[in-house]
Amino acid sequence: MPPATPTPPATTGTSPTVGATTSVPSSPPERPPGTTDTPTAALIGLVGVVVGALLTQLFAVWREKRQWARQVEHDNQRWEQEREERKEQWAREDESRWHQERLAAYSTLLGATERWMTVAERAKPNALAGKATVARDDLRQLEPLARKIQDAEVNLQLLAPDWVLGRIHGLYFLAATYALEYADLGDRTPEENEFSADEFLEAIFRKKEAIRELIRKDLLIDARKGATTEEGKQ
Repeated sequence: MPPATPTPPATTGTSPTVGATTSVPSSPPERPPGTTDTPTAALIGLVGVVVGALLTQLFAVWREKRQWARQVEHDNQRWEQEREERKEQWAREDESRWHQERLAAYSTLLGATERWMTVAERAKPNALAGKATVARDDLRQLEPLARKIQDAEVNLQLLAPDWVLGRIHGLYFLAATYALEYADLGDRTPEENEFSADEFLEAIFRKKEAIRELIRKDLLIDARKGATTEEGKQ
């Protein structure tokens, strides 16, 4: 007897019907690469506009501040330069004014000394001429001239440097002493009185010449004259 044919297992459910179609859920259509939704694009565009406007405003503010800072710096530099120029101008004007005032004061001193020496030389004792002492009329002329020397010394106390004042000091004292010293003979002979008066006047003359040299140095007269000579040669 032939073996029995195995029966296939039974399946549950309903077997599909031949010719029937199966329903599959539809998927959304795919977007082309590189595209976005319209709301997103609008939002991005709005953000870009706002950021661009903000950056433009910030750049404008930064540029304005930078220009203002440059202008302030330029104005400060110009003001500083003008101030330095004014200071130099004032210094030159002060120096010129002081120079002119010292020149006038020195001229007064030397002029008064020259006038005093002219009278003193004429009034000095002269033994051969029978003039043993300084005459009273000459004393009356010498006294106001000596006071002019004193006034010039006092005026220079505020104008002349110390190294010039040290030499000027005592000039009036010598002028005043001369009249008192040779108004009478004392214990000197007329010849001795004349010789002593000559030495006294010579000492005053040397002091005056030394003062003149210091004045020339203080006023830079030799330097100015040398510069003018060099310019003339060129």
